[in-house]
Amino acid sequence: MTIEHENINIVNNTNTVFTFFQDHKVLLSNIVNSKLTNLLYEQFIVYSKIIFENIEDEICYRNSVELKYLPQLVSATLCNILIQWVENDFQESPDQLSKLMQIFSKS
Repeated sequence: MTIEHENINIVNNTNTVFTFFQDHKVLLSNIVNSKLTNLLYEQFIVYSKIIFENIEDEICYRNSVELKYLPQLVSATLCNILIQWVENDFQESPDQLSKLMQIFSKS
């Protein structure tokens, strides 16, 4: 699965997310430690759907089934990376995690 489009840059978009949560480590740690990550996941799905629906005509995923499941895939991956990041005590930089997301999006 490769997510390629001029309006979707996985590294830049996820870097923004990871930088935000790096700046708000306590918030993210509390969410993860309180087992409330479903709230993050649900919001990631909302925003992912908006992003993918806005570029639906131009993106390589023109199949409605793919467009239906792509937001869940991206959201679950992002959410689980954030959980692991908390468990690793934020050892990786936002840039490192963004590059991982890019690698995962190409597989």
